[in-house]
Amino acid sequence: MLSLPNASNPRQFPIRKDVAPPVGYKTIDQYNTRPEDFLAFMHDRARVERLKSLFERLIGPVQGISPGKTEP
Repeated sequence: MLSLPNASNPRQFPIRKDVAPPVGYKTIDQYNTRPEDFLAFMHDRARVERLKSLFERLIGPVQGISPGKTEP
């Protein structure tokens, strides 16, 4: 995952500092991302469920295998 060929994949955002982001994007540390804010958001289950319901109304229900489960 962290190897140079994998990190250079244009279909994913690189987490390595020695790999440039896709054209038109800033490096990951230039975005206002705060893991502690995300954790606080996830603890507010009512807010998460409201957002989930909004996405389902806009784009439809989730389909496919859960990313948290492995295929048999």
